[in-house]
Amino acid sequence: MAGTDASFFSAKNESAKAMREAIAMECLDELLGWLQLTTVDGGCACGIFDATNTTKERRRRVIERAAREQPPVRLLFLESMADQEELLEHNYRMKLANEDYKGRDAEAALADFRERVRQYEAVYEPLIDGECDGHPNVGYLKIINAGQKLVAFNCTSSYVLNQLLTLLHSIHLGPRTLWFVLVGETANDLRGVLGGDTQLSAAGRKYARAVGGFLASRESSEDLKSTPASPDPASPDPAMILCGTLRRQPPPHPLHTPSTSPPHPLHIPTTPPPHPL
Repeated sequence: MAGTDASFFSAKNESAKAMREAIAMECLDELLGWLQLTTVDGGCACGIFDATNTTKERRRRVIERAAREQPPVRLLFLESMADQEELLEHNYRMKLANEDYKGRDAEAALADFRERVRQYEAVYEPLIDGECDGHPNVGYLKIINAGQKLVAFNCTSSYVLNQLLTLLHSIHLGPRTLWFVLVGETANDLRGVLGGDTQLSAAGRKYARAVGGFLASRESSEDLKSTPASPDPASPDPAMILCGTLRRQPPPHPLHTPSTSPPHPLHIPTTPPPHPL
């Protein structure tokens, strides 16, 4: 399939359509066989049928094929929908790293993928509740604008499906940075006492202010705009600060700007703070 252009995905290309259907059903048979083999002694397994099931007819064939399996197989369709141009453009450019376009001119590849999307749109039929009627083991999940909204149908009767809902709700397309910062020195640290709930020492407060300064400078940094967590580079998402509730863990003031450059956020003061646990 690698190297095929958008015409291969046209509904008017009958030979290509027949080939795509045959490949899809062959892959589905292989997946179902793997599931049965993996669970022969009991237990649970999940498989991903990565196919563009854009029509009701294709989904009907998938449902009917899965329904023949014993023991029964639970089937969950995932439908990703997007109407935000910035998000779509970001996603299109990510596709350029696929095997389909490896080594090809970026702009030519992008134009071809946009044409492929138009071919999909020409035959696309959204998932509806009625497609699952009479099939208690079939449900769907619509993911709208990369997790902005989720619509679930018949997904609450299974522990695994509930876990999938949580997982899919956490997926995002852009890069994201996490900083884990140890608490600063406390009064108990000065006394050699591990843990407890005492105030920060003078060194601990200095450390907290430095962390706050680092976050403030990071928020206004041009580096942040060059690697956004949101699809719009001009307005990256603001930082989210999560702190504990002990007296030694007050949130650093996000607007504090120290007179000197803040140290690296993992800088350890003269007296190392204890492990937060």
